[in-house]
Amino acid sequence: MTLSAGVHLDRLAVVEECGLGYATDFAVLVYVTSSSTKMQKLVLRADFPPRDQYELVVEFSLDGRELGGRLTIDTQVVVFNPVTVAPFAPASNGSIIWRESHSTYLEGVGSQFPTDSEDFAITRPASADAAWTLRVDTSDMQALFVSAVRLTLNSGSSAVANMLRGSKAPASMALARFLEVDITRQLVEVALNCDEVAAESVEDSDEETVSAVLRSLLSTIWPGVPYETLRRWRDHDPARIDSQIQHARGLGVG
Repeated sequence: MTLSAGVHLDRLAVVEECGLGYATDFAVLVYVTSSSTKMQKLVLRADFPPRDQYELVVEFSLDGRELGGRLTIDTQVVVFNPVTVAPFAPASNGSIIWRESHSTYLEGVGSQFPTDSEDFAITRPASADAAWTLRVDTSDMQALFVSAVRLTLNSGSSAVANMLRGSKAPASMALARFLEVDITRQLVEVALNCDEVAAESVEDSDEETVSAVLRSLLSTIWPGVPYETLRRWRDHDPARIDSQIQHARGLGVG
């Protein structure tokens, strides 16, 4: 994922309001936090040149394997080598004089665990024409969900590559929606095959474990429906399960 934005600095106005000398250095720092993967790091530092007015274009890339859940981007303009001309002026390196934070939930169940991409023709030639693979480790259902599940996308597929680039073409949008449906279908199947999920309490469970996240997924798609009823539908009326997954993920929405 590549993101970019412009940050404008009016040096004359800033130094006057902050009690700083014109020779003070200013920089933009961008911090990124991902709630599900617990990733938190500085992804960019860019320095402003010594000009009265300057529009700094910042651009950075994020590794999909580190992203999931709520993504927060914190952008700061900070002071370095401050030249103070007033008693109230920020005197320390790294003092923040402007800050803006944006948060968003990465859409869909697939955003709750790490995602990466590779060319299947190289890494798994027997599945070179597959679009993706989802691996779910159920050996420890109390493990963190983000460490037990991984989605790998086939970057060697032109259709998948277009989707990864954020194409808004109808074919790419349809593929992304089908990806969401397929991930959900596979996770539902895993959930309905695990007794640990059946024993999980929806109200009291730890939402970060494998069994809890899978139980929460079932209750989101089928609120109020008992686990044993879902198993019975899966065994005797699988079309009912599949159609509800499609409905929950909006597969039929144009």
